[in-house]
Amino acid sequence: MENNKTIHDFLSVSDLKSFNDKVSHVVSGNKHQEEIPEVEVPREELDRERFEATIVKPEALTDDVLYQCADIIDGKTHFDNQDFRDTWNNSPNTIDRLVASMGVAYISEDDLPVACANITDPTISNFKGIIPLDYYELKSGFSLAGRLQQEFFAVKPEYQGIGIATELRDLLEGISAEMFITVPVWDTATIEGLVKNNYKLIAEFNTDWEQSPVQLWIN
Repeated sequence: MENNKTIHDFLSVSDLKSFNDKVSHVVSGNKHQEEIPEVEVPREELDRERFEATIVKPEALTDDVLYQCADIIDGKTHFDNQDFRDTWNNSPNTIDRLVASMGVAYISEDDLPVACANITDPTISNFKGIIPLDYYELKSGFSLAGRLQQEFFAVKPEYQGIGIATELRDLLEGISAEMFITVPVWDTATIEGLVKNNYKLIAEFNTDWEQSPVQLWIN
């Protein structure tokens, strides 16, 4: 089966960096990039004596860490938001989506995860039956070639503002220097975190599965 390898088989940092080197990122001539001002935000540093940062293939996660990460992600979401409930109820559960991803990053304190994120291959059709890279390029008019997709990104509320989100993104960027993420406009916590970590807002548009618009951000 050697000839049937997919990108999911290339999660090591060196392998994925080689993958990214082979994929050209085309941004020249795109009007959106020139319209977005860059604002540098002071970097929050993680207390490395208190926290441990890890990124692994999904199959390397213990059941405890997998379920705890899913709990963090589900706890972050706004179940009082009808748009979110409608989307979530028609989606695979969080655990299945973490297992299907390319890699999972998490920050732990005393061996207990306090934050979790994952990264996916946007060139593969997802549970919605779309190829994310193609769909979001069409919606935004912006080239996402060579970028991987952040799907989940969640930090427990009591651990926010102390450098954990920055470290989590550093872990993901160790796999892929160029990424994108889409965020519903009502998810203000994630949007504030993206601004704080110097991500750039590319576009805002409606999708076929959410009533509220979503925003497209790149690192």
